[in-house]
Amino acid sequence: MNKSKEIYLSVIIQAIRDCASKDNKKYKDAVLWIASKDFVDVCDIVGIQPASIRQSLIGLLNSRNKKELSEDIISSISATVWQREIIKN
Repeated sequence: MNKSKEIYLSVIIQAIRDCASKDNKKYKDAVLWIASKDFVDVCDIVGIQPASIRQSLIGLLNSRNKKELSEDIISSISATVWQREIIKN
């Protein structure tokens, strides 16, 4: 994976973690960004479907254990991206 894709993937991962944050500002900023076109553009660069992440985050927002579920979502996304990179190369 090239460096720019890694950076964009890191931005997505941080936004997911921020959705699980107890810090209200981080949470709100992350939710607003994930609802934006910028999020869609970043997902396109990384090669992942923004709708599937958004759907997963709906479950996160209603979860009692947000931190654990956010890490599960991140693991799933990371595995998918890395698997595609391996297959591509």
